[in-house]
Amino acid sequence: MLAQVVSFRQGQLRCWLLVVLVACSSESVSNPDVGAGPVDAGPIDAAESGMDVGVLDATSVDAGALDSGVRPLDPVWVSSVGVPPTDPDDRWGAEAVVAGDRMILFGGSQYPAGDVARELWSLDLGTEAWAPLALDRAPAARYCHCLTFLPDQEQVLLIGGRDGGGPLPRGAWTFHVPTQTWQAIGGTVPAGVIGCGAVWVPTHPDGPRAVVFGGGGASGFDRLTYTYDPELREFQTVRTSSSPPVRQDGMMTFDPTHGGRVLLFGGSSRVFPPETAEPLDDLWAFNGIDWARIPATGPRPSPRRYAADAFDTNRNEWVLFGGTEEVGDFGDLWVYHADSETFEELTFRSESGTGPSARAFASFVYDSARDEFRLFGGFQQPDFRALVDGWTLRLRP
Repeated sequence: MLAQVVSFRQGQLRCWLLVVLVACSSESVSNPDVGAGPVDAGPIDAAESGMDVGVLDATSVDAGALDSGVRPLDPVWVSSVGVPPTDPDDRWGAEAVVAGDRMILFGGSQYPAGDVARELWSLDLGTEAWAPLALDRAPAARYCHCLTFLPDQEQVLLIGGRDGGGPLPRGAWTFHVPTQTWQAIGGTVPAGVIGCGAVWVPTHPDGPRAVVFGGGGASGFDRLTYTYDPELREFQTVRTSSSPPVRQDGMMTFDPTHGGRVLLFGGSSRVFPPETAEPLDDLWAFNGIDWARIPATGPRPSPRRYAADAFDTNRNEWVLFGGTEEVGDFGDLWVYHADSETFEELTFRSESGTGPSARAFASFVYDSARDEFRLFGGFQQPDFRALVDGWTLRLRP
């Protein structure tokens, strides 16, 4: 969760156990039972207990069609393949954000053929030139962390992550883009270190904050909601009366409509073993105080986790591509119209004849200045091959 970049790979049934563990699950390769059970790390989920979960009333929102004066969506993919080592090589589970006129990318895994990356890259969104950035005092190599940009501080906020052996210890850092300096954050940090979601919320009731939710750790899933105050450099736990069920690898974004809110879609409450995985397709909104489930109206993406997603701030549309439900990956393209609160599946075309292949664990960002999205790499079945291809998506060419 803007314009984008990043990348990601499997084999036979025997490989399923190993790869699913590595694919941003909370379990360690050396101990498949670690993290298999949920942790009651937050308030009881009202949806699970039969309580009123504060479902939003669909009749209170304008669910009409988009302004007829707006041209219909006509998405086009344009290939923009980079060549290592000038550009980042193949990887998956990396995270990327837009910081001014460039995209910042950190980490990622080349499993099973390569190592976990401790690399920080910058893509100039105007010239499309890549450049490595400073790693002095940078966190250890990792993937499946969460990342967001703090515009007032010109900092990238990084939380959690895992390596090839399993969840890393709790940790959070900021990277100051102008000076290329890293700084660790002390005190309490979120427990869900794998597959958490983090977004910048300029409209938060207490002032601009980053909001963090979900993820898995060594002891299971975390369903607490946290805010990060960039002035005080500290996290606080938000005690909500309702909460989404536990999950990791959900898609999360900031939506400026409806007074400003955080949107959360999908993820998975269980990823191991893959044949009994529990991907989700629920949609939630957080207003800075409490969560409320948005009822299903009309079509929506099938249950999945780790789709590439980014919010089009020019049109108030949340775009999602791909994702996985463990047994297979998706290659579909969806848009969530925030104003009308409806999903729409898009039929896309490509200048090269075919668009990006089905994948998950890719990075995707929106470049508002150029009105285009960028996709890089991902994780592709059946051999869990890390991808290195790059694509640009234009919704209305």
